[in-house]
Amino acid sequence: MRRAFTSEPGHPGPARHGGRRADPGHLRHLHAGHPSHFGYEAPLLPPNDWFWNIPFTAGEFFVPLMFKVHLVMPVLLAIALLAFAWRLVNVPAFADFLIATEAEINKVSWTTRKRLIQDTIVCLVTVFLLTMFLFLVDIMWIKILGSSWIGVLSYDTREVQQKQQEKNQW
Repeated sequence: MRRAFTSEPGHPGPARHGGRRADPGHLRHLHAGHPSHFGYEAPLLPPNDWFWNIPFTAGEFFVPLMFKVHLVMPVLLAIALLAFAWRLVNVPAFADFLIATEAEINKVSWTTRKRLIQDTIVCLVTVFLLTMFLFLVDIMWIKILGSSWIGVLSYDTREVQQKQQEKNQW
């Protein structure tokens, strides 16, 4: 397996990559260190710069592409995101959609804070009461189906404990 990334300009990186030389003409990245330091330069490590080896020069000549990648890339991504968002909002069809959405939102009659709190309490109490009702119905069915005259849910507790102990031994 050949790696396109090397450790420093002009150095093919045999010591870092198991004695294999990097392919000339590929992008080279100066590693910034341990994954826990992702995005930051750790002390005693080479800078986080990108270079491109010029083909057929055996790694002697390179073109610097980007310095301080961990600082430049977030800025470039933010600029690209802002440009995309500005273009998206200024597309006429999308801008018309936003204007129509704002007009519809202005037509909505919003509830008061007091009414919202009352409705929330009603919902929570209803959920609690239904939960208690279903719990009691479940207990009732367990008692009925586990009774000695129906016996659908009856089981021998010693047998269950023995199976559990056998299972825990594994």
